[in-house]
Amino acid sequence: MEKSHDRKLHASKGMGWALALVIAGIFTIDFSLFSEDHVPYWAYALKFFALFFTLFTVSRFFSGSTNVKKMISLSVVSAIFIAASVAVFIMM
Repeated sequence: MEKSHDRKLHASKGMGWALALVIAGIFTIDFSLFSEDHVPYWAYALKFFALFFTLFTVSRFFSGSTNVKKMISLSVVSAIFIAASVAVFIMM
């Protein structure tokens, strides 16, 4: 019983992935998306995933997560994805 309580407590720390998805979606959508002058749709997808990875990683960092390997892997995935997104925008 104590382990299930610890899991629930650990799961409630920081922003959950669902909340990170919602916030990333809110910050991704802008008014130009609904007009004829907008960037390609794939750019919105890249922006969404970059925001999601960043929000989730920062949330886990500030929640005091003790799993160092998980934090490092989340940070590396976020950094690689954001760097790849920037490289795609520069090459286009």
